[in-house]
Amino acid sequence: MFRIVFICIAFVIHYLVESVVIEYPHNKQIEERIRKDIDSIDSIFRYYIVPREIQFHASAITNGLPYFLLCKGSQKSINLTVPISAVKDLYLTTDDKTHTITAKLYKNQSNINLVGRYTCSEIIKDKNYETTVHVFIRDKNSLFTKSLHSKIFKQTGIHFFNLPCQTTNWYPKMSCPIPINQEKCKIRKCNLRERQAKERKCDLPLCDKKDRCIPVYYTPSDLKPEKMFFDPQIGFALENPTIPNDLTDFTCMSNSTLSKKVKIPFDSSPPDYVRIHQSSLSVMSDETLRLSCEIQYGTKINRKMPTLFWFEDIYNLSLILNHTEKPVFNLKTQVYNRNSSITLHGFKPKHVYRFYCVRVSDHGLYSHSIDITCVDTPLLDVEIDLNESNVDKKISYGSISVHDISIYTIPRSSVIIELSRDGISLANDKRFEILSTNNQENQYLEYVLKIHNVTFEDEKDLKITVKSSLLEKTEIIKLAIIGDPVGQFSFTTEQEFSVIPWRDENNLNIYSYGVSEYDSYCIVCTIRHRSNIQQPLNVYIQYSTCSIDDCLSNLIDKTCQISSGTTLMNTISNPINNYQTQFVSNDSHKLTASSIGHQYLCCYQENGLINIAKGITILSRNHNMFYVNRPEFSLVKGDILTYSCEGHQLIYNNLQIIYNDGYSTYERTYFDKEWHLKGTNQVKHVDISWNSTINQYIRIMKIEVKTSPLGMIDNNKYFQCIGLSKQPNIIPNVNDTYFINIDDPLPLQFKNYLQTVSHLNRKTGDNVEFDCKFDGRPKPKLSWFKGKVPLNNQDSTLKFADNNESITINRLQASDTGYYTCELNNGHDITLRRSFDLRVQGTNTYSKFGRLTGIFVLISSVIVLIMLILLITVGTKYFQMKRIVKKSIFSEHQSTGPVDKSQSAMSQLTRIPLPDNFASTHQIRTLLGYLNGDDLPETSDDFK
Repeated sequence: MFRIVFICIAFVIHYLVESVVIEYPHNKQIEERIRKDIDSIDSIFRYYIVPREIQFHASAITNGLPYFLLCKGSQKSINLTVPISAVKDLYLTTDDKTHTITAKLYKNQSNINLVGRYTCSEIIKDKNYETTVHVFIRDKNSLFTKSLHSKIFKQTGIHFFNLPCQTTNWYPKMSCPIPINQEKCKIRKCNLRERQAKERKCDLPLCDKKDRCIPVYYTPSDLKPEKMFFDPQIGFALENPTIPNDLTDFTCMSNSTLSKKVKIPFDSSPPDYVRIHQSSLSVMSDETLRLSCEIQYGTKINRKMPTLFWFEDIYNLSLILNHTEKPVFNLKTQVYNRNSSITLHGFKPKHVYRFYCVRVSDHGLYSHSIDITCVDTPLLDVEIDLNESNVDKKISYGSISVHDISIYTIPRSSVIIELSRDGISLANDKRFEILSTNNQENQYLEYVLKIHNVTFEDEKDLKITVKSSLLEKTEIIKLAIIGDPVGQFSFTTEQEFSVIPWRDENNLNIYSYGVSEYDSYCIVCTIRHRSNIQQPLNVYIQYSTCSIDDCLSNLIDKTCQISSGTTLMNTISNPINNYQTQFVSNDSHKLTASSIGHQYLCCYQENGLINIAKGITILSRNHNMFYVNRPEFSLVKGDILTYSCEGHQLIYNNLQIIYNDGYSTYERTYFDKEWHLKGTNQVKHVDISWNSTINQYIRIMKIEVKTSPLGMIDNNKYFQCIGLSKQPNIIPNVNDTYFINIDDPLPLQFKNYLQTVSHLNRKTGDNVEFDCKFDGRPKPKLSWFKGKVPLNNQDSTLKFADNNESITINRLQASDTGYYTCELNNGHDITLRRSFDLRVQGTNTYSKFGRLTGIFVLISSVIVLIMLILLITVGTKYFQMKRIVKKSIFSEHQSTGPVDKSQSAMSQLTRIPLPDNFASTHQIRTLLGYLNGDDLPETSDDFK
């Protein structure tokens, strides 16, 4: 039973689909035919040509028809689409009961606007079913171009170029021979009976008294297309024609009606009808290729959305993906964009593939083609040229050098570009900037290398290395820098650097200017020059003073000519490298008055000429020439906001305050007496307190504004202060903006309830945390102290939490013992303080070490005592022996000279010469031992 019902439903659906038809009145002068040549037509046109054609003779229309066309369906969703050109000549009536739409003529007149495509469609279960016919009108006009095609456009890589020379009937054929003498062609005269019998023949002209078909052609005819196609429905399609640059229009003609010519304006500007994003490429056999195509069309194309598809060689490869996106409408340009992409694989080496992206619409048929060549060898080609912006291939010192880098890579891959000089990478040098200028999907990669603030050091070889997925290539560029030597002033000080905010410049041990009053400093002029200078530069520093009112103008007018008010300073030359030489003054200077400035000129002599390398004026101000004072704490309801700014008159000739109250914006300058609506002279009352002052001594303008007590309604208001420069082309204007953000107040308190003073005992090696987490608004300023010394997060032994709400000390040492205090102040509530008394005690490890130390000291003391006893004993024995020797006969006085025989031998021992066999030293010592009684001989003959 269910099977029968299913078959019945399928039959009904099939019947419903087949019931979507287009009918025409029964009339002998209306003829229908089905095109049988579709298979022989180039497949790129098959989508556009309608197989079913209906031809109305002009007399059929003028004699009157009950209706023009009838669209029949089975649902209320029935719809009939007619050519745009025919809308004004037809009116449509819909019958919901019979599900039909009838198209009737307003006037029984033949009109070429009726020629075109008619589509009857309906939607059944979310599916669209349609049938289409193409209508021809046979009349005296044999060809035409619709008003929709107001002009045709120049091709931009277009494969087929469309000329819409459409015909009013289906009889003309492109293959007809064009007669030698077209003036001999005449229209065949047929009466009504002959026309009814042989209507087709009656439409053919007689040329040279012979029957001819009706050829349709165009001028100029020397466009030399590679291929040409003609169909009465679409006109001519030319493959890659050669179009003259001075062509303004095309002419469509037919030898059937020689007087009838149709001109089509030609627009040589390139259209965006269809474009493949990639250019012709070379790939390798294992490469996967993605091609993307885009079409654009305007809102006037409302009859049928243009169709986008790929054509030809994709079917000879492995098609991985074919995706066409939905149209996207651009509100600014009022243009639709639609993209399609295909992904392919399976290329064969030494093969060339051609791909077409085709756009088909009522406006015409266009396509864009590219060639893909498959190779078997990888390639990386790099070309580097100076950009056109660098005139004469010479770059001025301090300018920007621009280079174009062209890279061609097989297979297609992303590339890495590395810059180096003297073996040192320049990846972190912000002067060097590499920008991509084309689509990375392309095989031809274009980059721009910009070298900012070019110096003479850039004359060194710059190594550019390009790396693809398989290959690597290196190129060397060398710049030619033009320009005179350039100087830079800096200052050194004998004081500690932490006291004054000096900044180290490129590790050259020189410090950029920022001199305070009564600071002693030395002047340094660093000259940047070429490495190939013929002889050392003759550089000297010229010094003078100026009053604060005249410093700026004096410096502009200064020259290196020595005058009565200038002094030459002695300097010491210090070569830094081949491109920089530093000149340091022997004498130091000191600023003693804030109303007096010091001016310095760094001059050099080269080729007999004296030039200025650098000039500078320094004043005794140690902060910026433009200064802003903002609220110290965040704002809460009830606060009064005070905002001020000041500017030095040496640089700025006026200050301006901008105020926005959430509705309007107001402005007022230092010299204005009232607020004005911004951009106008309209005076406005603003509830803001204004106070402007000037310090005559240091010439500072100051503006201070105050609000009334603030509320939540004041959120998102803002103040802006602008310093208006005297010479904006040299020193630009400066500004500061403060946005008002109001919160509800919240009492300031600690989150954790701890004692005011916490006593903490820890052992060395432990960790400790001091907790001062808080709640409250406005947000307080939190300060930490150890004793009375402030702590900061620059101390590596301390670990600060977010907002400095706590401090952690890891691996405590005895030196960490101390009294730590946190202090919270928000300008509203009382100041909160919390202290931590930390005591760090020793551990067992250190006790053992102490005992070992004691043992070592004890042993050392014993050893020293023993050595002392031995020393005393040896000394005692020595003095005893010395006393015995003195008492012996040998200690008596012995005379000198020859032996006196009258005297006893014992008194002349020193005179008697010793025999050769006299006793040895050891024997003498033994003898002395016998004499002293210390030793006795063991035998009687022991001593000889």
